[in-house]
Amino acid sequence: MGNLKSVRLTFNCLGAGFRDYQAAIAMLEELGRVASSHAGIKSVSLAVTFTSLNSALMSVMAQIPHLRQIEVYTPVIDSSLFALLCKHASDLETMKLWGCPLNLTEDMFFLLARKRLHHLHFRSSSLQPSTMSGKGLRHLIDHCEGSLDTMAIMGTIQPDDGGDCIDYARRILGSRFKRSRHRRLWRFI
Repeated sequence: MGNLKSVRLTFNCLGAGFRDYQAAIAMLEELGRVASSHAGIKSVSLAVTFTSLNSALMSVMAQIPHLRQIEVYTPVIDSSLFALLCKHASDLETMKLWGCPLNLTEDMFFLLARKRLHHLHFRSSSLQPSTMSGKGLRHLIDHCEGSLDTMAIMGTIQPDDGGDCIDYARRILGSRFKRSRHRRLWRFI
């Protein structure tokens, strides 16, 4: 472990029982201890699947030192949990969220605008359409246009402004922006 520079943890917490969550929290806390105590680790990446997400899990994930990339697959991401992640994960460069449905509020975009992310991907695979704040998306693009290398909005996410924000994203970000309306249940690219 002497030359270790990055760590990637992928796990599924598909049970909803108390023991499942306690085991997930313990695993995440241990990852945090390893990341903070090992001088060589500069990057931590998480890919996690939850049947439901609570504040204890999100808080532990967000406070892992050197957390640069997070992929979260969960049926619902509520705005308070999202705010918790944005507030505490200070080193975050890549965020990929997959919800069923995934409703992206103006407040969520305003929080993301402070992060200076390099890669931002949203996917909803719900049969019912997800919503997205057009004003929020424009704000994010205006504040992060220089740092965003890729941005993708996939699945059934519908903007609340009739698609004007999507046109704006394409115009400002060009080939760095991808929009797909496929409902296939694939993981992120």
